[in-house]
Amino acid sequence: MRRKSAAAAALPILATALWMLACGINGAEPQVIAPQTGRPTGEYIETGDMDRLAARGKIRILVPPQLEKPYLPRGGSPLDSERSMARAFVRETGLQPKIVQVEEYKDLIPWLLEGRGDVIAASYTITPKRARLVDFSDPIRSVVEQVICRDDDAAIKAPEDLKNRIIAVRRSSSYWDSVISLQKKYPGFFIEAAPERLDSEEIIYGIARGDYDITVADSNLAQAVFSYRSDLRIAFNLTKSRNIAWAVRQNSPKLLAAINSFIATSAVGHQHTDMYRADMPEIKERKLLRVLTRNSAATYYLWRGKLQGFDYALARKFATGQKVRLEMIVPPDRNQLIDWLLEGRGDVIAASMSVTDNRRARGVAFSDPYNYVDEVLVARTEDPLASLADLNGRRIVLCRNSSHWDTVSDLVRQGYGIDLEAAPDDMEPEDLIDGVANGTYDLTVADSNILEIEDMMRDDVRAALTLRKDVPVAFAVRAADTRLLHELNRYVRRSYRGMFYNMTKKKYFSNKRQIKRRVPARTRNTGQISPWDDTVRRYAQRYGFDWRLMVAQMYYESKFNPRAESSMGAKGLMQVLPKTYRSLGFREVTTPEKGIWAGIRYMSILRDRFEADVPATERTWMAMASYNAGYGHVLDARRLAEQLGLNPNRWDDNVEKAMLMLRYSRYARRARFGYVRGDRPVKYVNEIRKLYNAYAETVPR
Repeated sequence: MRRKSAAAAALPILATALWMLACGINGAEPQVIAPQTGRPTGEYIETGDMDRLAARGKIRILVPPQLEKPYLPRGGSPLDSERSMARAFVRETGLQPKIVQVEEYKDLIPWLLEGRGDVIAASYTITPKRARLVDFSDPIRSVVEQVICRDDDAAIKAPEDLKNRIIAVRRSSSYWDSVISLQKKYPGFFIEAAPERLDSEEIIYGIARGDYDITVADSNLAQAVFSYRSDLRIAFNLTKSRNIAWAVRQNSPKLLAAINSFIATSAVGHQHTDMYRADMPEIKERKLLRVLTRNSAATYYLWRGKLQGFDYALARKFATGQKVRLEMIVPPDRNQLIDWLLEGRGDVIAASMSVTDNRRARGVAFSDPYNYVDEVLVARTEDPLASLADLNGRRIVLCRNSSHWDTVSDLVRQGYGIDLEAAPDDMEPEDLIDGVANGTYDLTVADSNILEIEDMMRDDVRAALTLRKDVPVAFAVRAADTRLLHELNRYVRRSYRGMFYNMTKKKYFSNKRQIKRRVPARTRNTGQISPWDDTVRRYAQRYGFDWRLMVAQMYYESKFNPRAESSMGAKGLMQVLPKTYRSLGFREVTTPEKGIWAGIRYMSILRDRFEADVPATERTWMAMASYNAGYGHVLDARRLAEQLGLNPNRWDDNVEKAMLMLRYSRYARRARFGYVRGDRPVKYVNEIRKLYNAYAETVPR
């Protein structure tokens, strides 16, 4: 192999320095140090072209910094969509995709040039400054940069209205140069350099909170945010259309050619607002399946940075088998699922939808059933209701367009004296169940699988009567899309009640284990809590935690089993997910010490992500809730707490209350990270605190 010249070898370093200088970013570039080796993270440095990448068997995709998904993908989420496209491209080459997260946005080009990644897929705008250092692919989409302000900020409608205002953007972003150019034409406003660790949506949220005055965002990102936020608005367009593309090193013509070939034959520029009707051949051609769903515990949600849900898992398996990308699309409310399907905003509905003649009459065709549920009457636990005769004079609240409305209407026609009341159309079954539990409603009807999930979290409601048994649940498509329907039927027949199906169904509907947590009896007698007390002490002291609290968390996570592994892949004594411990610099957590180190270090990172003016104890509880549910869900809970007049800087009875409310659709649909089973992190914090208090009573600090 021909050796590089010294000058050629120095090019990445020189280019990195030029990039840092061009962006006005001073200081040494930070590195993540792998604790077990002392070396920077990443398996290797590689600056070669496609042949060198093929020899290694991987293509590394550089993406922005994040500890978890940037938000729940509802359709059109730019970063998530682009990451999915990049993975699809790499797999098409026959290689393995490897996601590499940079530490800050400004690191994207330096890491690429240094050989720590091979492709930047970060919703990256083509600019002259960047094009001097990297080669860009053909455009994957076009966007317009837009000025964003609060909805109640009516003063800004045009550039001349910016006088004495402050625009906050990252210095390394394309927006920075755009704002500099604007300032030359319209002097009198100020530019604030937002932290490089923040993504654009976090800055947008800062506008809503009042942390920043004004910002700039790409139109596709703004569209994704505005689909569930109403407290922001677009003031005006800052630029004309600009192209988004992927970036590679300038000595990678073969890699660039492969990317451009993929772009030319794929619908990588698709955005969820496109409306078209596609049967299976066109879906295959576009290499994209758009699935309409709901954001709920049974269907699709985000948990600890990982997408979950029974319907989502089945849809993902189908898309993988068809070798197409999956895009999940969540309409503003469940009543729009069929409307959006018929309009061409999606290709399939996978939303635990029961099969009814009324839905067929609207032009929908159903696949073979992939599940069967009972329609059950939901009453409070103490309600003595025991037969249909007991329904006389009772009030049942339901959404008018649900299949349950038809079921209860039949009972009314049969002569039962039921007062049938229509609930607001945007309410989900979980909202109605909660209304029964708290006494707002008398009775409601739910599918048995939904009530099974609720039963895992509460004991104040019950299935009083079964109104219909074995109601089929199926995928829905447009009646004209016969080829897609055929493929879905083949998939259901092959997978129904197979190993994957049974394990998935059990995971979401049947796992009712209640693990008992208790303080080990030996603690009071020996003064020892776990076999690893000394190790926990050492790392707890390093990162500023009471070691007994960390031991309590460790027991709750693994019951002191260093070989514990969850169904989601979390490993070790502190049950750290692989993507998390790798982002911290650990290749594995195969020893007790590494598991403890990774878990406590992750706790410290989460704690430090909350503002310094939040009391230290409150930051600890919120970090612990983040450890369990994900940092994003805790941020959503803090925002909701503030909106409700609660204290966003206090966990007990404040953020804790808001966290519980995020399991209801009326709050979840406006949250960045969407639905969350908020009782889990609340219970997690409370149970660990109980253990900690017990340890603190018997074991000295």
